[in-house]
Amino acid sequence: LHACALETPLGVVAVAAPSGMGKSTLARTLMRRGWPLFADDVLVLSRETEAVQAHAGTPHMNLAADDEEAAGLGATLGQLGEERWIAADDVSDGCREVFAVAILERGRGRPLQARPLRRSPLLLAPYMLGLPDEKARDASRFALYSDLVESIRLIGLTGGPADRPGELADALQAALDAVPSMVADGAA
Repeated sequence: LHACALETPLGVVAVAAPSGMGKSTLARTLMRRGWPLFADDVLVLSRETEAVQAHAGTPHMNLAADDEEAAGLGATLGQLGEERWIAADDVSDGCREVFAVAILERGRGRPLQARPLRRSPLLLAPYMLGLPDEKARDASRFALYSDLVESIRLIGLTGGPADRPGELADALQAALDAVPSMVADGAA
């Protein structure tokens, strides 16, 4: 899944978005709030048990070179153009159940909000990774994403260009805190 992910007391929370949308910057903000990094940019999923499992990635993050808030998260490994690669200090390892996937969409006119989305693997289709090689493998991959959306909370996280990462993090945390009411309302 093209996503960053963090470990929370509820389980792994992933943020899926196109490149350049701010996944890693949002992850950095949540790490500053005590959520360990689970994966940056690519989240590997499998069916290890009854639930879909996420596999921790390497401790590396790619942030903007001028991101002053990256200081203290880990050692800078290098800088390529406008990107800074760091080795994060607070990371998770192993496999964990996925609790939620937030689909991050930013753009002019988008309200700052986090809301429950209908459970459909089609919503994750733009973020599915893997090389198309054979129909059986593609079908297996789609089945995995179908199982994933049946067992998690799917959240739409939106914001405008001026909305800061802290505001997006606040909206996401509020949605996660409201999970019982999301389920009670039948939205999740």
